[in-house]
Amino acid sequence: MRKHIIYRYFLFLSLVGLMQLTLSCSSSSNEIEPLKPEGEDTPLEKDEYTFMNVEYRKWQNGTFQAWTTADSRETRTIDNMNWYTPSSDYSRTAWGGRIGLQPSSVVGKEGFFRVANCGGRSYLLDPDNGAVIIHGIQHVRPGESTAHKKAFGTRYGSEARWSEETGKLLADNHINYISYGSNRIEVFPAAVRGNLLTPKTQKIAYAENLYLLRTFMWDMSKNLGYAFDDDKYNRLVLLFEPTFATYIDRLVQEKSALFAGDRHFIGFYLDNELPFASYQGTGYANTEGGGWLVHTQKNRGEFYQNFCLRLLETRNCVGWVHFEYNDGYDSNGKASNKGVVSIEYEPYESFLSQMRQLNLSVHSLIDYYDIKSVQ
Repeated sequence: MRKHIIYRYFLFLSLVGLMQLTLSCSSSSNEIEPLKPEGEDTPLEKDEYTFMNVEYRKWQNGTFQAWTTADSRETRTIDNMNWYTPSSDYSRTAWGGRIGLQPSSVVGKEGFFRVANCGGRSYLLDPDNGAVIIHGIQHVRPGESTAHKKAFGTRYGSEARWSEETGKLLADNHINYISYGSNRIEVFPAAVRGNLLTPKTQKIAYAENLYLLRTFMWDMSKNLGYAFDDDKYNRLVLLFEPTFATYIDRLVQEKSALFAGDRHFIGFYLDNELPFASYQGTGYANTEGGGWLVHTQKNRGEFYQNFCLRLLETRNCVGWVHFEYNDGYDSNGKASNKGVVSIEYEPYESFLSQMRQLNLSVHSLIDYYDIKSVQ
């Protein structure tokens, strides 16, 4: 009986946590009509946003479509918000959480990350009781391709040096969450933990993917005596295998024990993120991933800000995670620009500068959108 309670509880947390961290990160269909803040001398003829037209093209049906601005004519950026005045009139914890907000409801254990609602807005409460919005990067780890390994050896030479420089990159750009990531998760690697999770004066949260159905499929030969052809059959049929529930109960208990007592650990989630727009100028094929291609790294930053501004406006998003840390290859060996650093580990500063501006402005932007929502 206890096993089934654990199983149901875990599934509930996984699904609800996912929706809050990823699925709820979408614009509300009932957007509030913009109103000009009281007391502002904003000219009546000035709109709330001066929208940008960011040209892009999509990879569809095996080919790139023509360049267009059809779906990007209302791209928002912070610098083009005409009614917004930046403010830093608040204190933050080392996790990036805002100090002083009074939650009306809290779910979770004190001293660890919890889910909270403050003034009608969803937050995570960090271990020091700050109201935090996650803005992170996925798969912060050295790449595994031949090109990645060669560049890693030339640029860093050791995991210690890589993690030290990468920790500084995270801190400098006010990134407060990462995932290290592996198919069969283990504890966060001790050799890089300090540099990545406590860079400078910051504390960084992390979570991990716990592949339930997929792990059962990988272990099919051990579980049932035969391999599962994932290319031929729908893997969802595995849910009906008599041994599935028992296997998942055991897997959840085993993996949960790895992170017990870790204040940096938020929880588990399923990996379903898509990358942001790729960059035309890298020389990569850019045929794998989300399928949007733009001209410059600056354009990628504009898309990032547009996406995150709309998430902050919704009031029910507790964070977002950029996919991913470095550029990589698809299964056919074609390179794609997804990362904040290149395959050679060179940071994309034009992209990162706009990510940094947004990350630094999260609480100020929340104040702006919350005040506007009640007018």
